[in-house]
Amino acid sequence: MSDPDRDETQAADLRLSEPALLRAAQRARELAMQTGTELVVSRNGVIERIRPDQEIDLLWIEEAQRRLAAYRAGKVRGIPAVDVVGEL
Repeated sequence: MSDPDRDETQAADLRLSEPALLRAAQRARELAMQTGTELVVSRNGVIERIRPDQEIDLLWIEEAQRRLAAYRAGKVRGIPAVDVVGEL
């Protein structure tokens, strides 16, 4: 038999584990940038060593891909460049 209190505790721990891991990853990135050391990450099951500046580039690429996918799916609208930057 299962103990309901234990099940609830485990579920709460699991809910809180993802935000904790994300905070730890962010702190690791910050420390790597401050110290100029490499990060060791797993991407698609492959362990890689990357420089902090390379990590920033990868994050921006991922963000650009998410934004483009959202645009193509019709979830967001584009804004004409002239409306964004005005006339230079």
